[in-house]
This record gives sequence, C-alpha cells and structure tokens, in this order.
Amino acid sequence: MQENRLHVMGYDWQLTDSNNAFAATMTKAVPRWTRQLDERYKSHIEEYQKEKKKRGQEKTLEKRELDNVISFEYLAVFAKARTGTDKLGILKMDVDGLGEFFRTQKDRSTAADFSQKLNRFFSQDLYNLLQTGTFAAIRVQKDEDGDPVTEKIIEENK
Repeated sequence: MQENRLHVMGYDWQLTDSNNAFAATMTKAVPRWTRQLDERYKSHIEEYQKEKKKRGQEKTLEKRELDNVISFEYLAVFAKARTGTDKLGILKMDVDGLGEFFRTQKDRSTAADFSQKLNRFFSQDLYNLLQTGTFAAIRVQKDEDGDPVTEKIIEENK
C-alpha cells in the first residue's frame, strides 16, 4: 500500500495535496507562545506547575518556548483562568449513515464530489468559522416531507 493511500469501505482514498495546502491551512490558526501570553498567564502557569510537582508529574510538563505551539495542557490552563474550568470545548458530531453513503455509491464521481466537499469543509470552511468567533446554537430537524428545518435556539454571541 502506498503511503498516501488509504483503503476504507471498499474505496481507495489517495492524498493528492502535494503542496500540503490542508496542513498549511490548519496550522495557520494553531496558537503559539508569545511573550505577552507568557506574561498574561504567568501566575496561572506557575500555580499549575506547582500542582503537577506536588503530584510528582513535573517531568511531564510541556516546554514553553517562544513561537512553539501551545500544548493542550496549557490551553486548558488558559481556559481555567478565563472561565473557571479547564474544559477546552464540547464537540458533538453525528455521522450516522456516512459509511453507508459511500458503500452504496455506484457513481465514483458522486463519492469524489462529496469527498471534495468534506475536504473543503475541514480545510477551509471550519477554519473560517473558527476565525469569525460568532456562533449560534441551532437544532436541525426534518419536516413532514423529510426536508431539513433549522431552528435557532440560542442567539449568536458577538
């Protein structure tokens, strides 16, 4: 099997992104250490480090060097300082029927088109959504004809 190929559900998936555009797009938004961040959260970081040392976990502390990617460990420290909890987020996904969709496609172009749309969502649309910083809670249900109906249940935070 080639390194850039994956065989799933009877399909061969090949990475054709020779310029690594997907990786470049996703790493643009990766948070990195700056002097300002280090100073802003200095007391919280020190408190966290003391707690880890008390538990004998000081060897597992991530390094903090300028321009290095901030680990989830320290992102959780920032979250706790801002919100009182170290939870970074909540994700709920429903992909019921996705495998069945790909298994039942007779036309490879339909599957390829859908695959491109998924790729665009995760490489561009999701990134753009995260950059806007505004979200609304919605519920999508189906009407009597089976068509999706979107209902806003919480107004957007600006």
